[in-house]
Amino acid sequence: MPKLTFIIGALILCAGGCKSERAIEQIVRSESPSATVSARVLLDAYIANLIRADEKYKGRIIEVTGAVGNTGVEFPNTPYVMLNASDIGTGVQCFFSQEHKKAINALQAGMHVTIRGRCEGFNQGVRVEGCILE
Repeated sequence: MPKLTFIIGALILCAGGCKSERAIEQIVRSESPSATVSARVLLDAYIANLIRADEKYKGRIIEVTGAVGNTGVEFPNTPYVMLNASDIGTGVQCFFSQEHKKAINALQAGMHVTIRGRCEGFNQGVRVEGCILE
């Protein structure tokens, strides 16, 4: 029974997470970005002063440019692109809905891209959700 509960919970989270990225993406598509910034400048702003950076970026639609560090999938099956922004391995992690998986798979490390999404603040790197490749 605990195994079944876990599976049902995971399915609910996946459905909620996938729907969440799509819902945020619709907002991102409907609004103009409030800022265009490089991944390095965005990360540096958060490292220098988290509160000030949140006031400027968190909850806002932004365009962020940078070099692809890697791509992957985070639970619950949410594809992402990590933009390199520092020498210590942290950066800007951009999350996409499943519809973008094919485009993300075509990206290679080192490619320069521009991504639009909603900044969600800092947690071991800057998090941007509801993303679309520009």
